Amino acid sequence: MKSKITFAILLLFVLKTTAQVNLITNGSFEYFSGSCPGGSPNGAFIQELGGWHPGNFISALGFIPSVDLYCGEPNYSNCLPGPVPSVGANGTAYVGMHTRIYNPFYNESIYQILATPLITGDVYTISFDLMNCQSGLFINGPSGYAVYTNIDTVVDACPAATPGIHMVGFVPSDSISNVAWKRHSFSFVAPANSNIIALSGDSCNVSEVYFYLDSVVLIHETSESVIELTNGFTFDINPNPATDVLNIEYVAKESKNALIEIKNSLGQLIYSEHLFTSIGRQSKTIDLSDVSQGVYFVRIKNDKQIITKMFIKK
Repeated sequence: MKSKITFAILLLFVLKTTAQVNLITNGSFEYFSGSCPGGSPNGAFIQELGGWHPGNFISALGFIPSVDLYCGEPNYSNCLPGPVPSVGANGTAYVGMHTRIYNPFYNESIYQILATPLITGDVYTISFDLMNCQSGLFINGPSGYAVYTNIDTVVDACPAATPGIHMVGFVPSDSISNVAWKRHSFSFVAPANSNIIALSGDSCNVSEVYFYLDSVVLIHETSESVIELTNGFTFDINPNPATDVLNIEYVAKESKNALIEIKNSLGQLIYSEHLFTSIGRQSKTIDLSDVSQGVYFVRIKNDKQIITKMFIKK
């Protein structure tokens, strides 16, 4: 009997340990060929950077937009007198990219082709360290930060407007620090045909914001482990696209005060309500009959975390 209990405990440990494997290669950006280029911007994505690539070739530009690698160097000089991280949040290296309002408009982005495609319908958690700069030349905005999935083709110049590309996570601009690294994490259900993870600013053609990124981690979860890893609760929304109502279903690990907010693509608040998340599964229905068509973001936050999901109102 004792051996069976020991085996069960060992098996549980192995399963939980296995679930923590990072599916992203070189998520801390510490691996790169040659020496880290000096100065900024430095165009380091001309080099091999351990599985990461810059976004698509843009015919209107005639080149692939550059994303910059930093290794103990000052940040992009045009951000000054903004924050000047000398090292990344995890190790020395980190990357920088920004949304552009130049003509043609585009977002600098990075992507990675995963070793195996995401399993459709399974839950994944992605987390990363992020900060931004909106000073110096970067005074137009603001812009949130987004994570996308796609199949085989790289994210386009303006990802949110491109059919076939799925935004699976979003960090609102007011949740991004411009003075220090801040960790962001959210869970998502994998859409069909997804073997690429891409990260970029979300506000193509309306903002000029510079982002710093480090420590990207992608974990394949179970529904139980999501609750544990997100420090207390997870939630889902349906239907999506929505028409007259939006159903929010959330599972809480502990009782806490929380806030539900819905914002439009411009960051304007259209709905806000305080709620108390008791332990277990709960639901909330929100009337959207007076809400215009468009893209919206639901955010639930408590004293430990913020989780945001996107939906479309038809």
